Amino acid sequence: MAPLPVAGGSLPLWVLGSFVDYLTIRLPFNVDGDVAGELLSTAWLFRVAAHRVLAVAKQMQVLPSTKVGWVNAFRESAYGIIPNRRYADGAVTLVMGIYESCRELGVDFKGVELSNWLMFQQSELEYPAKSITLKPNHEFHVTTVRYDGSTGRVVIKPTVPRSYRELLDAILTERVEYMGRVVVRDYGVRRQPIVGSR
Repeated sequence: MAPLPVAGGSLPLWVLGSFVDYLTIRLPFNVDGDVAGELLSTAWLFRVAAHRVLAVAKQMQVLPSTKVGWVNAFRESAYGIIPNRRYADGAVTLVMGIYESCRELGVDFKGVELSNWLMFQQSELEYPAKSITLKPNHEFHVTTVRYDGSTGRVVIKPTVPRSYRELLDAILTERVEYMGRVVVRDYGVRRQPIVGSR
């Protein structure tokens, strides 16, 4: 028997609307096997990329003042770990947000550490989102990055409450820009036999 990774998480989507700056929709999902493995590798690579960006940013005397400046300064550091532009820029945007929060709260940015999380996100609002794509049947086609740097696409079929179905349909019919994020909430090992031949 061989262990198979199992991942469960949520898919928050930031959606622009007329009356609010953004709306977060959390959709739980459970996956296993190869899909779980690919989501976990992408999340781990994203996390390592965010750590690299944070480490490089802490060494700089002066940090950029705009998102474009941050992306130009740090994309190469992140892309060297997670070779997907949208995810690399997402790691940069995440660290930039931490820096901005530190400035507003008066916290020393050089003393900040990242907490224990597994997730990955795009960096910008777009329709359709290229790396985490909402499809008409309420499933998401997600670009993944394996540990060897190769990419793939997996399908996540989240549990969609009835009250969210109309909202997801409106995102598609009204062509609303959104930024996808996949958060791995839990993962473990399940012992099951692998079916195949020797």
